[in-house]
Amino acid sequence: MSVLRPDLWRLVVRSVTVRLVREGVIVETQNLFGPSFGWLLLFGFVLVLAVPYLAWASWRALEDLRWVVPVVFGWYLLGLATLQIRFVGEFSIFSALFAGLGFVHLAERIDVARPPVPFDPSSDGRSFVVPGRRQIITLLVLFLLVGGLGIVQVPIKINQLTVTDTQYQTAAWMNGYSDEAGWEYPQDYVFSQWDRNRMYNYFVNGESRSYTFAQDNYARFLVSEDPERWYERLRDRTGFVVFAGEATPPGSVGAQLAAFGSRTTNATGLAHYRAVHVSGQYRVFTLVPGATISGNAAPSSTITVTTTLKLNDRSVTYERKVRVRADGSYRVTVPYPGNYTVSEETVRVSEQAVNTGGTSPYSIAIGQLGGRGALPGAGRNTLDHEGISCIRWCKCERLVTERDRKLATD
Repeated sequence: MSVLRPDLWRLVVRSVTVRLVREGVIVETQNLFGPSFGWLLLFGFVLVLAVPYLAWASWRALEDLRWVVPVVFGWYLLGLATLQIRFVGEFSIFSALFAGLGFVHLAERIDVARPPVPFDPSSDGRSFVVPGRRQIITLLVLFLLVGGLGIVQVPIKINQLTVTDTQYQTAAWMNGYSDEAGWEYPQDYVFSQWDRNRMYNYFVNGESRSYTFAQDNYARFLVSEDPERWYERLRDRTGFVVFAGEATPPGSVGAQLAAFGSRTTNATGLAHYRAVHVSGQYRVFTLVPGATISGNAAPSSTITVTTTLKLNDRSVTYERKVRVRADGSYRVTVPYPGNYTVSEETVRVSEQAVNTGGTSPYSIAIGQLGGRGALPGAGRNTLDHEGISCIRWCKCERLVTERDRKLATD
């Protein structure tokens, strides 16, 4: 085949090596008989009872063709489940069949049931006899010995797969936000932890066939210390970033997301990740170009930029600190609209400035009123230029161009 149909051969090899025999951190790709004792947790002692009777049925199939179908499917699915436990569900149908046969046969051996028909063709399997009290108690004890562990594991496994109310509410909120904004895929793609990625994208955009991108990148994104590089990579294919409170190193992107993009001890803060929703431990961010505030201050000093956010009736402080350059200039990009306190001055950032990024710097010089370049009409007017306004003119000074002077006096 590798010579006649090399393309088909490559597809077969890839399907076997990548999808069937690979192992990783994903639970469903682990093998059934690995060191984690998955067979015991998933089947209890049912598998111990089923496999010997599957072997017995294989021998009977040589004489009775009625056993061929269940035997073939049983061994085939047991083989797949041995490689990856994601096939356990399919195999469970046939394991239940052979374990049931073994259970009745075992009960017959301790005199609480009649011989099953496959072992005694003369037995009348159509008649029903009400068992006595001793038989019922014995059968119940035997059932608990065989299937008790599996019964305990059922609610545990279901709970591991169940989508929580908070996760569903988060997905529903993103769906509403996307519809209101008129986003289309991939504008509304949800970037999240891989194990819930398909769920989020199913509700938000309907594109839930794969979690590969999230699986390959989300963990690296959280521990990265270069949020700008990730913004450039995600901006054209991601609408939402869902942070679920994962533990991350100090100074990482994840640590700054935990602070709603605000600066931390080891990082300066995020410029393009805007928190838009909070539900329990889940925080939803959108990617924005951000509005840039630039200005002049004493060289080598530190400028503090802060604002207060309202997220689902929760108040959050967003704070950035920027070091003024040797030439006296500073520049900081912020992802939230609203009023910012910039070294005791108030600056208003508009929604449009955050969403478009703007191309013109907004030079706000921190200092005393007066001197060369003071704005005419200071103390009377509020200048709103491309989304950022200086409100308290009586304490602001700006390097004025002819265009700025005209805007201020109009």
